[in-house]
Amino acid sequence: MVSIEGFDLATPAAQLMLTMLSAVAELERETSGPPLAGYGAGEADSRTLRADKAIDDAAVVAWRTENSASIKATAEHFGISAARVKRACAARV
Repeated sequence: MVSIEGFDLATPAAQLMLTMLSAVAELERETSGPPLAGYGAGEADSRTLRADKAIDDAAVVAWRTENSASIKATAEHFGISAARVKRACAARV
């Protein structure tokens, strides 16, 4: 009795299932390229997948320091989230 991952391969039903799964895997391998092939092409062309930052971290930190503003006030002034202000301030420390 041969068993792989809990399947008893001695039964005809298990052998059929194993044959079908291997055929599907082979078909998948032959018909499709790497699932993330587009990402590699973008990197090769020096394209980025992320949008550029809308607000400069240095500008956020400078404005907050000059005005002695809170995180909330800074976020409202620039129209960004409080978390974004915190990240900007942490990056400049």
